[in-house]
Amino acid sequence: MGKVLLALRAGQIAQLKQFPCSWTRGSQPDIQVFSKIVNTHFEQDRFREMHDNTNSQVASLLEINWSAVTSIALALMEGPWIIVEPTEHPKANRKKHLDGSTLVPILQRHGITAHVRNSQT
Repeated sequence: MGKVLLALRAGQIAQLKQFPCSWTRGSQPDIQVFSKIVNTHFEQDRFREMHDNTNSQVASLLEINWSAVTSIALALMEGPWIIVEPTEHPKANRKKHLDGSTLVPILQRHGITAHVRNSQT
């Protein structure tokens, strides 16, 4: 569950690291999901503690791996747009995607061990 909480906070904290004045209303759904997870899976009244602890962990991970984060962001921006499936979010009309053959070498250049899982059918 801790990794889910880290993931929920990572995007917003990375955005604020790159663009300090970019606080957005879009973060409210993430905070609500974070709160729901904490209240469901942990003792009551631990939101602030869990939020502060998660923010600290995310900030540390981003500090250590910031060059990898920016390299991945650049690869996404340079990558082609792909059409979304009709079943995806109605406001989405296109998206970007990095597959393992692109992502793994980026991570490895930054000293992060990664591999592509074998697909299971």
